[in-house]
Amino acid sequence: MSETLSLKINNTKPIELNSLTNSLNALAKEYDTFTKCEFGLAKTNRKLEIKKLEQGSLIIELVAIAIPQMQEINTIIAFGKHLINGLDYFVGRKRIDNPSFSKTTVSNLGNFVDTIANDSNSSLSIQIVGNGNNLYVGGDYSSVDCNALQNNINKYQKSLDEEEPSLVQHKQAFYWFSASFANKSISNISSNVDKGIIEKFDLRPHKIIFENDADKALITSSNSKFKKDWQELMYIVDVEIVKIQGVIKMYKILRVYYDDTFDPAEDN
Repeated sequence: MSETLSLKINNTKPIELNSLTNSLNALAKEYDTFTKCEFGLAKTNRKLEIKKLEQGSLIIELVAIAIPQMQEINTIIAFGKHLINGLDYFVGRKRIDNPSFSKTTVSNLGNFVDTIANDSNSSLSIQIVGNGNNLYVGGDYSSVDCNALQNNINKYQKSLDEEEPSLVQHKQAFYWFSASFANKSISNISSNVDKGIIEKFDLRPHKIIFENDADKALITSSNSKFKKDWQELMYIVDVEIVKIQGVIKMYKILRVYYDDTFDPAEDN
């Protein structure tokens, strides 16, 4: 992989080594968390390496550690989009309905920009660059932006500490994103994890476990009422939402209303 995460810090005063180290450490921690959750990478594969340092303004080029068995997965591009998405949201440039950033992520984002926030005339430029210097994603952030980001993160962290509604929800529409024994192509990435989507709570897939094996057998086998495979059907379920630090990590299916199964492509 030749894609590079480039950081350019335009500083107006000397950068303390501890400050820079803390910022880069926060970036590395967020990369570790992101690649673990999104790609299921082992700890030894969740690392960023410094490719090059340049003089003048501080320019740091980072690359992902090489993973031979995962050449088709570009973690740097995916992480770059995740990073810019979070920064833009907390700066106020981007609107996200029902944001689901974890306490770990917002803490990492706030610490990452701390070096810029503490130098009133400094700025940070982030670019994900590939072959032929093609720019995949990027963003520019002033010291004012970084201070606004940290203030908004503080407000967001307080909101995560507020009491949450009941985590058991009844009769919710659920569909499969992947099933470990049905989609062998994801085995190198997710280590045989069943994943599904409940759009009312999150458009992203999450790990699925079942209260009992009988319900899993029901919705992982063909249904004589439909011509489509079971993976293409919509199911109605009672579900317990499992969260860590305020962010959905898993759905536990408590009950399946099998007779209410339907084809989402058909008109009601």
